[in-house]
Amino acid sequence: MDFNDMAEDAKSSVLDSIREKPHVVAAVAGILVLFLIAMIILASQTSTKKTRPSKQAEFQAKAGVLIPDPPNVESAYYQYRSTPEKWDAGESQEFFTSPDDSAMNALEKANDSIADDILEAVP
Repeated sequence: MDFNDMAEDAKSSVLDSIREKPHVVAAVAGILVLFLIAMIILASQTSTKKTRPSKQAEFQAKAGVLIPDPPNVESAYYQYRSTPEKWDAGESQEFFTSPDDSAMNALEKANDSIADDILEAVP
């Protein structure tokens, strides 16, 4: 069997299928045409377009720089103040609060759980 016989067999089988099942052949041809159109659209969308670089305008200030007003600071607040080494009794009474028993118990539980987690990894 040579190439001409094979080509004749393929040609006759294609012609027979066109005669016997024209709807199937038309559907396959339609799908191929739609696929070709989709490939052309995809290729045209992904092609790189050459664009010219835009020129950036140079900044020209029309007015001087405006410095915002400083925030309103209360008179009792000093940004730069010297702090004493130790608090006196009045300051410690005003600013320091002793924790109650429930807070101390919660802190103890939290610390114990952290220590337990650390000690679990010890061999």
